[in-house]
Amino acid sequence: MPSQNPMRELYSKRPSIMAWLFVKASLVLVGCSLGAPPGAKTPLSKKPRVLFVGDSLTVDGFGEGMEGILIQAFGATKVAVYGCCGASVEHFLKDTPVFTCRCGYRETTPETKMLDNWEGGQTPRPVPTPKLATLLKAHQPEIVIVQLGTNNFDTLLKEGEKSMATQSLYFERFAEEVVSTTGSLRRAIWVAPPDSAKYPAHIEKAVDQMIEQAARKHGIHVIRSSQFTRYVMGKSGTDGVHYHTKSAKEWAEKVHLKLNQILFPEKGRTTQDIAPPSTR
Repeated sequence: MPSQNPMRELYSKRPSIMAWLFVKASLVLVGCSLGAPPGAKTPLSKKPRVLFVGDSLTVDGFGEGMEGILIQAFGATKVAVYGCCGASVEHFLKDTPVFTCRCGYRETTPETKMLDNWEGGQTPRPVPTPKLATLLKAHQPEIVIVQLGTNNFDTLLKEGEKSMATQSLYFERFAEEVVSTTGSLRRAIWVAPPDSAKYPAHIEKAVDQMIEQAARKHGIHVIRSSQFTRYVMGKSGTDGVHYHTKSAKEWAEKVHLKLNQILFPEKGRTTQDIAPPSTR
């Protein structure tokens, strides 16, 4: 199928960013010991607490689908979901300026439920992006699932190679906060961005590799969404980035299959352990 975006063919013409990443990956593998959450070898409790954080894709249909999947599996009293439109990885770090979400916000916890996403033509209220460390301390999750990185595409597209070192450091600091903030963590999973029709392939691959490098260093599992999604303009969505609800939920259902393999690898467990409500 021809590319939906001619800019994706620029990958072969932009070697500098990919060369930088190759060197960075080599340094990670050679110079750093691989870490892991303190409780990585500890079995999950029967109904573990789950924290899910993401960007506008979590505000929209993907977040709706994942929220339903997780609540069905673990119960509404065990699941917390936060989606912040426009937020990048660095906006969740504890020592960076507060970023205000102005284009949509999702918050579902045992105590609260808020969804602001232009429904009915209403402009979303401005909401400060919560800090990851604050959420980890508040919810003490055994499982952390992250869906972030799409907004970092824009930074790389605008600033190019000069932003690589800073962006890579943000991803690494985020991963470190995930595993080191509390002693409750047992499993951490990063759901990397899905395919888009807006950004060049070398930009998407650069973010995927930054996620994988940070995750590998800190024992975080990665689900490569780009391997099983394909953005088709007009069918998947209209802006090249955000997915229509149907396509977003199809993505969520594929992610839940990957989650089963990560969370329940032991013999006898199947993909029905975490299943979309529609299949029950």
